[in-house]
Amino acid sequence: MKKGLWLAFALAVLLQWALPLVQIWQHERVLTHGTLVKLRCTAPDPYDPLRGRYLRVDLQPDQAHLPAGIEVRAGDAIYVRLAPGADGVGNIEEAALTPGSDGVWAKVTARYIYGESIPIEWPIDRFYINEVIAPEADEWMAKNLRNREAPILAEVRVLEGRMVLEDLSVDGKSFREILREQSRRQ
Repeated sequence: MKKGLWLAFALAVLLQWALPLVQIWQHERVLTHGTLVKLRCTAPDPYDPLRGRYLRVDLQPDQAHLPAGIEVRAGDAIYVRLAPGADGVGNIEEAALTPGSDGVWAKVTARYIYGESIPIEWPIDRFYINEVIAPEADEWMAKNLRNREAPILAEVRVLEGRMVLEDLSVDGKSFREILREQSRRQ
């Protein structure tokens, strides 16, 4: 009896360590082997007392067009094929219930159904930033979000339907680098 309890305890401890390690491994695998896709986004700066400062990232486009004959309900997972446009920014080429064999496919969620165009929810919605630069980031975003000619781009890596947010950029410059340059000037 005691041997069985020790075995169950050892298995429970192993599982407690294995689950987070597998999630970290999957995240890092997407970052190292995934395809880079740049998507337009907006990024207001909320504060979460438990998770810290982050920029809320709303990826664009936020609608997909499903071919006729495919039925989807709100909350269903669908796949969208992403391809860069003429400006290098990713667009949704097509949507399907299963990923195709060609191109870069990302898994998204259908929000609700209205006609042929389906509003989608991307699996990425937060970009965490350092607490020290958070006030500067908030101020910079408030000033430049609306009147900036160059869009803010989310640089995401996509591998086997999974998406990981790598960085935000403006005019090809990393968001963090822009903030560092700005703080050096002050």
